[in-house]
Amino acid sequence: GVGDVSVQARVAGNPCTPKEVLARLSTCEDDAVLHVVAGNPNTPSSALKTLAENARPFIRAAVASNTSTPSNILESFVDVVIDGGVAFSLASNPSTPPHCLVGVVKHLIEEARGERQVDEDTFRKISAREDLPSEAVALMARSRYANVRWIAATNSRLPPNDLTILSNDLLQMISSAIAEDDPIRREVSMTQCG
Repeated sequence: GVGDVSVQARVAGNPCTPKEVLARLSTCEDDAVLHVVAGNPNTPSSALKTLAENARPFIRAAVASNTSTPSNILESFVDVVIDGGVAFSLASNPSTPPHCLVGVVKHLIEEARGERQVDEDTFRKISAREDLPSEAVALMARSRYANVRWIAATNSRLPPNDLTILSNDLLQMISSAIAEDDPIRREVSMTQCG
């Protein structure tokens, strides 16, 4: 019954629940229970591996945010299409290997093609990582999205040549506003520059 699922979810969320019980609960058919099992730091690696392949994005995101998820499982997320929740979870998880963050940045930038905006929160989370490789920051700096470049410009690990490139962004914005004879954009650009 409904009460059983509620109890199972509470047991699944208890960090003292034995690994054997969590392994059994990881085969449950209820998504809410699976989500809680996926986030439990005591869940066995074999169960986390299975849950990482679950069709439900929020269950995969719980695995990606679990600090006890082994690095090989976290790395496996980068090899497949990453949805926004999984990307944010990988960026937030201090256990995510730094080289995986490069893959997440690549994926997010590629997935955003044709979109007008990207998920700034995930890029901010990635940029805040102390162990972020400069390669990931450089990819962000070269993004076609101004908000991603802006986030990269504030990162101390940005390579100097990319800082030079980014410094030209503002100048290009002013030039295009003047060329288009757009007084509002020109005023905003001059205010940002001055």
